[in-house]
Amino acid sequence: MASFSKSDIQSAYRLIKEFETPRPVIYWIDVSITTGLFWGSLLLCFLHDKIEFKLLFGLASSLLLYRAMLFVHEIVHLKKNAVPGLWTFWNCTLGIPLLMPSYIFESHHDHHARERYATDQDPEYDFYTTSHIGILLLYLVSGLYMPIVLLMRQLVLVPLSYLVPAIRKFLDEQGSSATIHPRYRRTKPINKEKLREWRGCEALSCLVSFICIGAILLGWLSWLFLIHLLAISALSFTLNNFRSVTSHRFELSHGPFDFDKQVTDSLNFDQGIFWVHLWAPVGMRYHALHHLFPSLPYHSLTKAHQMLLRSLPKTSPYHDVNEVNYNKAFKRLVSHSWAHTFGSKPHNEDTKK
Repeated sequence: MASFSKSDIQSAYRLIKEFETPRPVIYWIDVSITTGLFWGSLLLCFLHDKIEFKLLFGLASSLLLYRAMLFVHEIVHLKKNAVPGLWTFWNCTLGIPLLMPSYIFESHHDHHARERYATDQDPEYDFYTTSHIGILLLYLVSGLYMPIVLLMRQLVLVPLSYLVPAIRKFLDEQGSSATIHPRYRRTKPINKEKLREWRGCEALSCLVSFICIGAILLGWLSWLFLIHLLAISALSFTLNNFRSVTSHRFELSHGPFDFDKQVTDSLNFDQGIFWVHLWAPVGMRYHALHHLFPSLPYHSLTKAHQMLLRSLPKTSPYHDVNEVNYNKAFKRLVSHSWAHTFGSKPHNEDTKK
């Protein structure tokens, strides 16, 4: 596959720079409606006795939670005050109540760093095509138990961390990141304001978990509501895991790699009208474009992508990062991992449109 030269990137940027400005009204409408619908559908799922309605509202709330969760990716990339109040709103209505405040996802910046991409200090890259297939399968199913892990983190590890320095160190380095790479170690913020923000969100999440358990023990809240929330969260986390393994080809050896490798190892899914918006919402279908221009807001990605497809020459490597559909990308990943594990020949498919 051809690589992106400096002139390729400059030419592409001239085409899409008009789409760089985030529109706060779009963010506020989308985030507030999605979050409100999630909590409403969760409540309806809990209140309904009929199994068909419970399943319907449960599925709806899982998809809505999945979409609402992914807005944290935008929040991490937005410049400070680009959308005033959004960080506070998302954390107060979703991140802190669900024990996953936004600081957990800020390690995402290491994934974009040139000196860290596809290394042990890249939290979102593992070498699935050259690893035992069990590693891939373990990650895919980890979403099923992740809500329990988050709950135990807040109920047990966070309080103990203030008494046992070794637990505090473990949480800071290995228990405060959204990561798929087991060897990734996060660095505690040097900036005092950022560290206070980190500790404050963690303390509030810890408080929420104790209030929830206390309310259940006192009979003020049904334990069934917690079970519903955990089950719906598990489905959302699992859906996100299945999506994330098709964000990249995962065909690189240990890095670091130049910037162009980040893009050519990533994928866009530029076909589909309905399903793609369910499994890859909030711009997640354009991951290669996102690595090319991380500052592009999600609501501009489709227009920017179409502009590049129309305007860049056919020889541009950008045309090679577009995948037809999820199934082909996922099958290719599993095929390569299977071949590496069992010594068979991977099944090669033409991934181009």
